[in-house]
Amino acid sequence: MQNHSLECTAGLCCLMKQIERTNIDHLSRQSMSNNPPPSIDISKLEDREIVLTEIETSEYIRMSRSFLRHDRANGYRQGHIRGPEFIKIGRSVRYRKKDLDEWIVQNRTSRCMP
Repeated sequence: MQNHSLECTAGLCCLMKQIERTNIDHLSRQSMSNNPPPSIDISKLEDREIVLTEIETSEYIRMSRSFLRHDRANGYRQGHIRGPEFIKIGRSVRYRKKDLDEWIVQNRTSRCMP
């Protein structure tokens, strides 16, 4: 009889722990959904703080995405235009708007009148 009560007590303890874990998981999910991460108002950012994706960058500088990809993969090569500086975080690639503006100015060509 004593073994039976020990088994019931052990089973009850396991059940209580499982209920407690379920409640903690539920509460943590609930608190995460109620408190989303703060969003950034892009209109208040300065130009130098704006970061663009590869697609946005190609549209901004009016160059193809393949140009950007080839530049990142090959680096600087003699006789080729060097692409803008980029940021790599894991597999994500981003470009700072400030760097893009500087790159455009560096690659500007002025013609002399004969």
